[in-house]
Amino acid sequence: GTPEIIAVDTDARCVKFIASTAEQLDAPIQVIKLDTMRYLERAVGKFDIIFADPPYDLPMESLIKIPEIVVEKGLLAPEGLLILEHSKHLNLEDLPGHSESRKYGGSVLSFFELK
Repeated sequence: GTPEIIAVDTDARCVKFIASTAEQLDAPIQVIKLDTMRYLERAVGKFDIIFADPPYDLPMESLIKIPEIVVEKGLLAPEGLLILEHSKHLNLEDLPGHSESRKYGGSVLSFFELK
């Protein structure tokens, strides 16, 4: 298991569902109702895994800010991983730190590591 999970979402229903599920499972999940970009800009510490699933209609210029902020702020632990879910119509393979992409139907998971 993990010592702590931080879940960030803007949708009040999702936040409530995650918090309720965490309580039922007695899982160490801290739930924060906030925009992902604003959270990342305020975040401190090192994370082993950051999984981001922004809206699919997020413009490319906004989407690429996620790995940029994570790298600039040094939010990944030395062996940490950023996993960014996005539409198959976007290609993030040229971004710094990109290590691989995996396609699942219309979705792609792009993996980033500190180099």
